[in-house]
Amino acid sequence: MKNIFQIIKIILPVFLLLATIEGHSQLIKRKSSSDSLYEVAKEWGQKKGNYVKALETIKQANKKAPNDVDIQEYLGKCYLELKQYDKARYILRKAADARLQNYTALLYLLNVEHQTKRYSSAICYVNEMLEQTPYEKGLWIKKMNLYREMGNEVEALRELKRIKQIFPEDNEIQRDYVYMLEEEGRDLKNSEDYDSIKSIYESILEEDPDNKQAYLMLIKNELENKGDKNAALNYASIALKKLPEDPQIIRKNIGLMEELGQYNNAMNLLDDTKQHLKLNEYSELNTYLQTRAANYYENTDPYIIYKKIYAENPANQEALNYIIKTALAKGYYTDAEYYINKGLERTPTSKDLLSKKLALYKELEDENNYNKTLEELYSYYPEDEELQYLYQLNKFEKAKSYLEQNQLYEAKSAFLLLRTEPEWEILANEQLYNIAMQQEKYDKAMEYADYLIERFPDNPEYLLNKSNIYFKTQRYPEGLEITGNLTREYPDSEKYEDIHLYQLSIYVNNLMKNEEYAQALEEVDELIEQQPSKALYLYSINAALAMEHKQKAMNLGEKALEAYPNDKDIALKLADAYLLDYKTDWTIALLEPFYERNPYDMEIKKSIAIAYYKRGMYKKSVELYTAAYADFTKSVDYMPKDNPAVNELVDAYKRAHENLRALTYLNGKIKEYPWLDNLKVAKGEVYENLKEYDSALYYQKYYKPAPEEALQWKRHLEYLTNRTYDNQIDASYIRFDSDSTVFVNRMATLHYTKFYTNNSYGIGANYVARSEGAGVQLNVDWQHIFSPTVYAKASYFLGTQYFPKHRLQASVFKNLESNWEVELGARYDKLQDDRNLVTGIVGASRTINDFWLNARFQYLTDFDDSYTNLVVRSKYYLYHRRFVQLIASVGTAPYDQKLAFQYDTFFDFVHTMVGAGYQWPVNKNVAFGFYGNWYNYEIRQDYFQNQYQLTMLCEIRF
Repeated sequence: MKNIFQIIKIILPVFLLLATIEGHSQLIKRKSSSDSLYEVAKEWGQKKGNYVKALETIKQANKKAPNDVDIQEYLGKCYLELKQYDKARYILRKAADARLQNYTALLYLLNVEHQTKRYSSAICYVNEMLEQTPYEKGLWIKKMNLYREMGNEVEALRELKRIKQIFPEDNEIQRDYVYMLEEEGRDLKNSEDYDSIKSIYESILEEDPDNKQAYLMLIKNELENKGDKNAALNYASIALKKLPEDPQIIRKNIGLMEELGQYNNAMNLLDDTKQHLKLNEYSELNTYLQTRAANYYENTDPYIIYKKIYAENPANQEALNYIIKTALAKGYYTDAEYYINKGLERTPTSKDLLSKKLALYKELEDENNYNKTLEELYSYYPEDEELQYLYQLNKFEKAKSYLEQNQLYEAKSAFLLLRTEPEWEILANEQLYNIAMQQEKYDKAMEYADYLIERFPDNPEYLLNKSNIYFKTQRYPEGLEITGNLTREYPDSEKYEDIHLYQLSIYVNNLMKNEEYAQALEEVDELIEQQPSKALYLYSINAALAMEHKQKAMNLGEKALEAYPNDKDIALKLADAYLLDYKTDWTIALLEPFYERNPYDMEIKKSIAIAYYKRGMYKKSVELYTAAYADFTKSVDYMPKDNPAVNELVDAYKRAHENLRALTYLNGKIKEYPWLDNLKVAKGEVYENLKEYDSALYYQKYYKPAPEEALQWKRHLEYLTNRTYDNQIDASYIRFDSDSTVFVNRMATLHYTKFYTNNSYGIGANYVARSEGAGVQLNVDWQHIFSPTVYAKASYFLGTQYFPKHRLQASVFKNLESNWEVELGARYDKLQDDRNLVTGIVGASRTINDFWLNARFQYLTDFDDSYTNLVVRSKYYLYHRRFVQLIASVGTAPYDQKLAFQYDTFFDFVHTMVGAGYQWPVNKNVAFGFYGNWYNYEIRQDYFQNQYQLTMLCEIRF
């Protein structure tokens, strides 16, 4: 034991020194890269606010990568934050020119020009950014404010008008617009440009109809500047309708009426609004108006004189006629109603007075009294043709009102009555048809439609109504027959052809929804023969595609393209047909000319991307991985967003052992489309293939799983997190039981591993205690990755009794195509009895989906005798770190490698072994495993010995 501890004292410092050197070299490497310097600079600037330090760091990054646009952008930002505007302008312009539509650089340039008050340049940058994001409200407001800061209020207002048109529902913009108009009005208040003042405040009222100040300014402009009291009163009246309870508006109206001599109107208004005025104010105004009115009307107004005459002699018809006529003309509606009713008291059936009363209520929009008066007038004079028309028109309008309010039964009753009147018969039947359609009473609707067609057989609209009923009742052929006839009868009208084709699309879609594809195809084919059109070709190709009649779909598409050679829709449908038959080369050749003419058309790009994707999948299926990833990259070039080719190219590059090329390609795409998270996730998958788990975790976190994927995705992230840890401890307890107590054993193990980028170092111990004493075996491990496809492991063991005195072993592993891995290794053992044992090892493994299969053959010799062992293992991964293992072994040497039984234990005995195990992770740090093996040894002829091994394992990473 003393010797063992001395060995530990020697090995442990060496191990720690190697770990420190490796860690230090990795730290230097990380700190020296341009990406790392970029991250450090952002840490200084954005998180700590120290842009001086950030500038120093980003300058170093720029020296290492002078063409990196992201670094140039951040260098420009640092110059901007430190107010070194000339330098910021230079480097940011360079970054903006280097990348198409570089929004970030343009934003920084905008800030530079704004802070240096170079407003025209700033506005140019805003315009460039608006080309990328035309509905970014903040940019439009920024542009308006730039005009205001440079003193160009006219252009600022024009810009605000444009913003208001783009965002008509934005209340904040509406308020800003009104505020700017008010400011402009205040600026013009003391000028003599009266028309401009009027225009400004009328514009304010268009946006804000309740703006009291705008009304007051318009009244003032008309009264004081133009001297037009009638115009001022007109604005005051409008203001009163909007603000009927405002005392100031009420007083303005009364004052203007008084100045215009409209004392009667002024007093009526005062009485109507007295509840909105203070009591003493009302009394003073009332007394004042009565006095002024009395003085004015006493001897001058014929209206007052005739009122006095009528009061003295109610039989004076001339006075009554004058009063009513004048009251109606001047809008004295209260007086008019009073004197009309007075006249009707003497002659209640007067047609003239009742007609005037009817006109009065129409002017007042008093619907209830209008209807009553009309009923009364009609009851006295039912033979009057003009009254008949008014009466029936009123009934018709009332019925339409019911219809608009969705009171269908009331409307129907009214129209049924009107239907009996010859002049209203047609209109009533039209409305009854509409009601029946709304009520889905198609039999009644058909009656009305047939009646109208019988009366007016040449009216195509009534035939359309009947066709519509056929379609509502799913009698499609009959409906199509009508619109088809109309199309032929009116060849110059596009309307009927459009309706016919629309109905046809409904019919065909219905057939296809019911999977009656043959009927759909037959219908469309017949029409194509009669009247070929683009729409019909598209319907026909769709039906053929739905039936997977590949050749027919292609024939139809090629015929349609011949008729419409430059039509994109036809070309896309033909491309669908080609893709259905996996004619990917034909698809690409077909669509590339369309792409050249319109390189921004997303539908064309998507179809070409699908073609390259399908071609890549075929090449991948025949294991032409290099050719496959070339097609996948082409597919992504055309459509980088939501394209399964992104993930397939990662897998194809991996199978071709060209992960670094995949990384280079994705880096370029991410710079081109920095907003696409699926590219970043794919980059994370490449890093996972490269076993750079820190980066893999960072980028794969951009993935947004669906709810059903959430649990599985969480486990995957836990796995990646687990792989990022640099330390691992493995502890196990192994129990051996046998048919014979001679071979009952226990063993405990403890092992620590430290991981670096391309290396890992480990140290561990195995412990056995028996009646003869305890045995200890110490070991150190080293693993090194030479390249993405080659790595090696080496171990040294030092042990006391039960273990070899010394053991030295090494293996080299090589990854091949199709997920194969081969192993070639050797082991040397110095046994406790000083004999030597040399072992050669050959192994191979392969991963197929979630299965890992392994076979390992060992040839052992002590140079006198030879022994062999073959072991086959398989693992099925339920998901990362959780798996089920099955194992089987046969040979003349024991499978167990940890305990390494001595020469006199089970060598020379033919044995077989079967076993199984299960390992599962508790969380991202801890995993447990249980494994059981059953050995059977032929001790002598016809006599066998069994041994049972149970292993409990705990793995901890941190």
